[in-house]
Amino acid sequence: MGEAQGSSDSPGVTFAGQDKLPRLPIPALENTCNKYLAALKPLQDPREHAETSLAVHEFLHHDGPQLQTKLQEYAKDKISYIEQFCEHPLVAWAIAICVSTSYILTWR
Repeated sequence: MGEAQGSSDSPGVTFAGQDKLPRLPIPALENTCNKYLAALKPLQDPREHAETSLAVHEFLHHDGPQLQTKLQEYAKDKISYIEQFCEHPLVAWAIAICVSTSYILTWR
């Protein structure tokens, strides 16, 4: 057997070109909100969906743009603006549950 490639300082074969990949774009706030509403619509009755739509509308016109700007500022010097959050214990736990209970979903 040959020696293992890379060291603890190198990314190894899997991540060797990571720094050459384009950055993950931050979606437009309005598009994200529209997708959120579309995903919820079949799960809600008309009253619930109207309430959710109102809340999303308020978010889009009040806190949303400021938070979007903060996210864009945060992401300026990051390779991936979501990587740090995926390493959070609660998110990592949820991902592990998906993999261990729904193996087929991870390969779609």
